Amino acid sequence: MALLIRLDMDNASAVVEEMLDALSSVEQGAQKAASRAINKTLKNAARLTARMVAGEFRVTQSEVLAQVDVRKATYARPDGELVFSGRGSLPLVRYVVGSTEPVPTMPGYYRTPKAQRHRGVKVRVKKTGRASVLTSAFLARMDSGHVGVFERVDEGWDSKIRELYSISYLTWLQNDLVADELEERVAERFAHHMEHEARFVLQQAGLR
Repeated sequence: MALLIRLDMDNASAVVEEMLDALSSVEQGAQKAASRAINKTLKNAARLTARMVAGEFRVTQSEVLAQVDVRKATYARPDGELVFSGRGSLPLVRYVVGSTEPVPTMPGYYRTPKAQRHRGVKVRVKKTGRASVLTSAFLARMDSGHVGVFERVDEGWDSKIRELYSISYLTWLQNDLVADELEERVAERFAHHMEHEARFVLQQAGLR
């Protein structure tokens, strides 16, 4: 689990500093405005994160959103977080270029003419990147019916296969340039929501 964005009363106070005296005259005025603004902003931030990742990687926004959690703020605890709860990557078979039909199992594979045998697996993870051929990898179907990209791993006298996953787009999100862009855009949305919610609380109290 990785923290992407955190918003709290310090952020809220910095945005509506000139309204704090007025909000303090309303019961839980600042907390109400801040918690509402934080929750709206984090919901926006989740969608923004999904759009940014889907714009860079060959994934859908829904696949990204499935790995993002919003921890909502409340009046009693006016702070919230946007966290990545998943591993930030998908099975590499998701990015295979061409057919995902597994290679025939042994010994049928060797009865296939050499010209028709699959050599490695071609994948492309990023939308703007070039496809790569993983020469030591192969497609296989498990007993469960799941098809994945695997590689053989020798461990002493034992030989096992392991499924391969893509690079983590969580790592990409934590890159300084990407993280700074996300935080800047989230800060803009938070300022908008906080000012709106602060005015709304004051209007309801008849102070605006």
